[in-house]
Amino acid sequence: IWYNMKTINDFIGKKVVALSHGACIGYVLDVTFDENLKKMNGIVIVDEENEDEKFLSNEKLLSQNYEYIFVESAFDCENIFQNQSTNPVGKIVFSENGDDLGRVEDVVMEKSNVQKIVTNKSEINVKNIIVNGSDFLIFGKNNKKIKKNEKIFNKNVKNMPKIEVHNIAIKQIT
Repeated sequence: IWYNMKTINDFIGKKVVALSHGACIGYVLDVTFDENLKKMNGIVIVDEENEDEKFLSNEKLLSQNYEYIFVESAFDCENIFQNQSTNPVGKIVFSENGDDLGRVEDVVMEKSNVQKIVTNKSEINVKNIIVNGSDFLIFGKNNKKIKKNEKIFNKNVKNMPKIEVHNIAIKQIT
């Protein structure tokens, strides 16, 4: 039931209903993932009335339909102590060779396991993530042997621009 959702876009904006209270406790603001971007951890909801953000883990999510996500109780929500999203949507993606693979538009999941990253230029198998940084994703062979016919991504990227980094300047902003 719960795992009918396939992408981040299936979650964002849905109302969250607590069955024990018969009340809407907020709507989905964000989807969170583990640091390696392999598994969805849960959702961040926001209460429209007082704008408090709360976290609901995957284990607390009971079911869903087109418009709503159902949980047992409003008490299943956890306070958020650090507001740092692990959602990759919007991040720029590069190959380990500096190829621009686009900007993340969505994440495709099977159950809560991440399967692939969808950018505006390509779809990339998540097992090839080398770095999930705060601003960028880097994809490559991940120090594993890739079979001869296995593709890292499945859209044509031959005509994509090559990116080279020559100098990096770090400036402290006060």
